This record gives sequence, structure tokens and C-alpha cells, in this order.
Amino acid sequence: MENKYYSYPEIVNWGDPTVDAPDFRSGVVSLAKEKKWVAPFYDLEGMMHTITGESMMIAAELEKKYTEITDPGLKEFWQNKGLVYDVNETKGENWLAFVPKSALEEKKKLPVMCAFRAACVFAQSFYYDMAMIAAQGEMILLIFSTEDKDENELWLDILEEAKKLYPIDETRVYLTGHSHYGEFALEFMRRHHEIIAAVAQQGDRPGLAPAFSDDAAMEKMHTFDCPVSIASGTAEMTQHFPLNTPAPRYDAWNERLRSVMPGTLEQRISSWQRRLYGSRCNTVTKEQMLACAESPNKAVRVLGFPCDSAYTLWIDGVEVYVGDIVNVDGRKHLQVVAVQNLSHTTCKAQHLMSWTFVRRFARDLENDKVIELYE
Repeated sequence: MENKYYSYPEIVNWGDPTVDAPDFRSGVVSLAKEKKWVAPFYDLEGMMHTITGESMMIAAELEKKYTEITDPGLKEFWQNKGLVYDVNETKGENWLAFVPKSALEEKKKLPVMCAFRAACVFAQSFYYDMAMIAAQGEMILLIFSTEDKDENELWLDILEEAKKLYPIDETRVYLTGHSHYGEFALEFMRRHHEIIAAVAQQGDRPGLAPAFSDDAAMEKMHTFDCPVSIASGTAEMTQHFPLNTPAPRYDAWNERLRSVMPGTLEQRISSWQRRLYGSRCNTVTKEQMLACAESPNKAVRVLGFPCDSAYTLWIDGVEVYVGDIVNVDGRKHLQVVAVQNLSHTTCKAQHLMSWTFVRRFARDLENDKVIELYE
């Protein structure tokens, strides 16, 4: 089964979607097609025949061609994209840097996107489109994570070393991460919000689940301002959208999800109320959320909660539903993005929307205020 519009058989074949196994070792494509990562209504054929599907296959090429992050061919690959690619080490841990050559030559300070994921080839295919944003001269991309939120405190040392090596604008440090790495990014922001300008979670639920953000964490978030976006797919295996409906597959997927992400209507509404509180936004009632099912605004119907502004975009063959929420200061510092027919993987539209959101902000390092660079 190949993409009929964009055929890259030398890179990857989408394979049989009924088989829970990648075609070779592509994490990007396996997350985009295997049954355990997708909702029952996921349209694999529809995704394959879009520019979004094409970009996934292009990103997967890295996983097929390279196995080691130190492969000279990988360095040359990124160099041809206009990036200096470095494998660095801090306290025995590898971290990756993707720096526009022009920024180094001109010593031009750029914002930095800190992407939470282990420093490996898969991470580079996973954040391929984020790296391509860096290649445009927009920012510097760093990649690192462990599987422990406490051990990810090493990011503090990495950032200090990165500032010595690269022209980084310290007022514009952003975080991103997909799935539980998004939770790690959010936790790092809670611990060090004074140096973080904004966070872009990807592949995470819109609300704050108690298992990942307990009451103490939520209360701490409520005490400061930090812009947050959450960009996920409408075909995630745990069915994040619309949030004003139950998600039965939360309770059916596996034992781990049953314990940390239950999906009854009441629990989902409560999770959204927790997110609003943590982001210093006014709360909404169950009745207000249920009424969104009849909204004339398609984005509101898809998201399943009231928004201060909501709109639908079309990016690379998929619809993208965007909802902005105003905080108590009247600022749009909370955004939720739902990407049509996207499973528990990542795509170009997700990265574009994440970057479009966070780049609006900077952090005043002297008075701990969020600076609006533009609306």
C-alpha cells in the first residue's frame, strides 16, 4: 500500500495497517498507522494521500538511512539544509543542536526551542519539520530528554552550555514535547517558569489529568503567567476531541491508560476546568461545554469547549481547528489545536502551529513578566 499521489517506495511503504509492526523501523510512520496508536475511525488512506502524509515519509527517510547520531552522512544531510548539526555531551548525556549557519556567521541571536525527546535518529525524524523551521533562520533547535522528569533538570546545564556555544536569545527560551515528553516539558516549565517564554505540548490531552498534574502542580501554575499551547490529533488513540463527550477508548486501550487517563464525560470536563485554572483562565460549566456541540463554529464543535476565538485552517491537506482562551489579564495565553485525522504521531502542521504560537512571546528576565512580541 503506497501513497498514490506522493510515491516514495525507496523511503517507506505504509504497509498493512492491520498489522501492529513498523515496515522497517520508522517510528513516525508506525505511530501514524498502527492500530494501537489510532482511533477506530482513523482514515489511513485519507492521511496517505495528503501533503501531510508525504512529509511523514520524507521525515522517515532519516530513520532508514542512518542509525547513529554521529554518522557523518547525517551531519552532511543537515548541512545541506542550511544547518550546523552538533552532537554535544553534558554530564555523560548526549544532546543535539541544529543551528542556522547564517546565525553563526552573523552572530545573530535567535530564540531556542528545547525539544524533549532522547537524542537519537528517531528524534530527528520526529522533529524534522521543526528542524526545517530552524533551517529558515527562525530559531535554534535543541533535542534532549531522559525518561525521568527529575533527571531532566539537566536541561539547566545544557542551556548554560548552549549559550556559550551558540547565539541564543535568553529571553526567548521555548519548550516542546510530544506525548509524555510534553508532560515533561510542562513540568520543567512549572519548575523554572522564570526562564521560559512559552510551552508547546504536542499529542497531549487538552485538559490537565490529575495523574500528570496533581493539585499542587496545578496550584503552582496558577501563580504565574506562562503561555501554553496543546496541539493534538482528532484521531489520537485516546480520542481527545471533542472534549465534551466521553472517550470510551481511554478505558479500553490498556491498563496503564485506565489508571492515568480515564475518559468519562465528567472526568474530561473536570480535566478542562483544571487546565483553565492552571492557566489562569475563567472556568466554564458542564452545561456550557455541552452546548458547544450545537455551535455554528466548526472549530468549537470539534474542540468541545467554549473559546474566546476559534477558527479553522487548511494546512497540507488537513483541517486544523484552533481555539484561543483569554486569561484573567485579557491575554490569549492558552491555545488548543486539533489536527484533522492525525493519530498519536506528529506532522508539519502540528510543528507550524506550535512555533506560530510560542514565537509570539518573550520573558522579561528581570521582572518575570511575559512580553507580548505581537498579537
